[in-house]
Amino acid sequence: MVLKIILNLLGIIIFFLGKFLGRKNKTKATSIIFWLKDNLEECILIFLVDISIMILLLSKDVSFDMTGFIPSWLIEPGDLTAAWLIGLALANLVYKIIQKKVKSVNP
Repeated sequence: MVLKIILNLLGIIIFFLGKFLGRKNKTKATSIIFWLKDNLEECILIFLVDISIMILLLSKDVSFDMTGFIPSWLIEPGDLTAAWLIGLALANLVYKIIQKKVKSVNP
């Protein structure tokens, strides 16, 4: 379970690192602290949504039987890969939703 959480958080960090490296204003000195302050709301929201989804998926009450869809030897790595992809994809999705809302409020 710990490995799933670590992979999930790594997916989120990779997403934000990609956003940081792809920032528009690269003329100023690189300051990750300024960038984090500028994107703090998005970071917090993404972490909260992502952690909520992971808690739901890691719950003992929820289980997915994937043996009918993929070979049994892929199930455990597939589970870990899913945790990483949830971190990466959910961060991307929530970030895009936030940006769309901000643009609709401040055109």
